[in-house]
Formats: sequence, C-alpha cells, structure tokens
Amino acid sequence: IIKVLLLEEFVEDAEKILGELRESGIPFEAKRVETKEMFLKAMEEFKPDLVISDYLGSQFEGLQALEIVRQTKRFTPFIFVSWEIHEDSVIETLKKGATDYVFKEQLSRLTLSVYRALREVEEQEELEAAQENLRKSEIHFRSLIENASDVITILDGDGIILYGSPSLSRVLGYDAEELLGKNAIDFVHEYDVLSVSAALRNMIQKPGTPVL
Repeated sequence: IIKVLLLEEFVEDAEKILGELRESGIPFEAKRVETKEMFLKAMEEFKPDLVISDYLGSQFEGLQALEIVRQTKRFTPFIFVSWEIHEDSVIETLKKGATDYVFKEQLSRLTLSVYRALREVEEQEELEAAQENLRKSEIHFRSLIENASDVITILDGDGIILYGSPSLSRVLGYDAEELLGKNAIDFVHEYDVLSVSAALRNMIQKPGTPVL
C-alpha cells in the first residue's frame, strides 16, 4: 500500500483525484491537507510515498510544497494535478523537480503518471542499493590490498605508478607515496629492464589501461 499525501483545498476535486486512483486498482492510503503546517506535519508523521498537489492554493502553493519535498533526503515523487495553466509554469515545475503535471481536465492521465512515478522510485532505490554495494566493495577491496603482504601496484599504460600498497615500504624501502607518478621500470635492475618491459606490454591491453 502506498501512502499518498494530497495537497488540495477543494474537497470535490480531492474526491475526483482519489476516485481516479481507486479505479486504477492501485492500493493506497491517502491524507489530504490544505495548509503549510498540515503539510509539514504530514511529511514528518505520515511519511508519504507520493505527493499529489494542486498548483495554486489560497493558503499554501504547490511550488512551496515541492521545494520542501525536494529538500528532504528521501526521494518522493511529486505530481501536480491542477487546472490548466500557462506552458511556462508547467515547465517551471518540472525544472524544479516535479515528476509530472496532470491537468484536472485530463484526470484519466493520472494513473499512468502515478505508475511512472512509482517506477522512478524503484529505479532510484535500485541505484542507491548499487551505489552502496559498490562503496562496500571498494572498502573491502582497499582493506584487502592495504593489508596484503605481497607488493601490489597499479600502473597506467606507460608504466607510471598510480597506486602502491603499504607493503612497498617493507619490500623496497620506499613509502608508497614516494613512488606515485614515477615509472616502474626505474626501479627494475638494469639486467631485467627488457624482460620486465616486455611483460608489461603483454599485460596491457591498450594504452591508458590501468594494470593491477
């Protein structure tokens, strides 16, 4: 069940909007508010999954509500449902972060707009989950490298050292930071330069590709 916060001061219009949602078959729980105080309280306590708002209001306008929603950390779709206004005003709402704009004269579009908004939520949640997994993987990978007993370096396509593990100081006597930006070949014994250079060329798929 999705929680729908409806900012609409006209009861008749609110009933039409909610009726359209009921006909769509979308399971929902709704809360209607009219003022800024009511809206703020509902955002904090009701914690809506979706906000539907009129553009104009005698007590609290939709653009102000949109600004409040976009300042929160949680991604919440915001759909304007209002009487027809100038095209520039519609564009302004979308630029400021509205998910969609539905005219009350074309209320049948609301269902499609809500489904699209809910899909955006799923995509946002998947993106955030992927970013969190990546962050955890990076932390785990860095922990493994920095605690490894073997020397691990990352070189660019020209053999320049981009990263050196802490074990470098134990094996070579250099701090890892001292080696950054230097060519790895400079630290190879002169008798081994040709063989090491050939090995590096074989490892590198193409110029500029980092090698671990």
